[in-house]
Amino acid sequence: MSEVLATAQVVSALISKPDYTSMDVPILIREIHQLFCDLSKPKQQTIFDDYLVCLIDNKKVKNLRAYVKRYHGMQFAEYLEKYGLPRHYPPVARSYSEQRSQIAKANGLGVKK
Repeated sequence: MSEVLATAQVVSALISKPDYTSMDVPILIREIHQLFCDLSKPKQQTIFDDYLVCLIDNKKVKNLRAYVKRYHGMQFAEYLEKYGLPRHYPPVARSYSEQRSQIAKANGLGVKK
């Protein structure tokens, strides 16, 4: 269930009680939505130098972008949104990225001529 839908359900249940006024609704929406967003964020460390941990199945992978596409049929942007991860979340492990960069440089790529 999305954070927005969950927020709407909780707020609608709360405002049906006589304890809340129309002035309370915006505050309730903001605070409850923030709570659901915080709950949906991962609580475990998922970024390591040699691998990233997939939040779907807890697999250790070097290339998370390719892994979630191949094994879970999901675009990386969808994965980030589903788990509330920031847009700057790394799609590949740092060591893997450095290794690929060294291979490219050794083959003459990325060098100005």
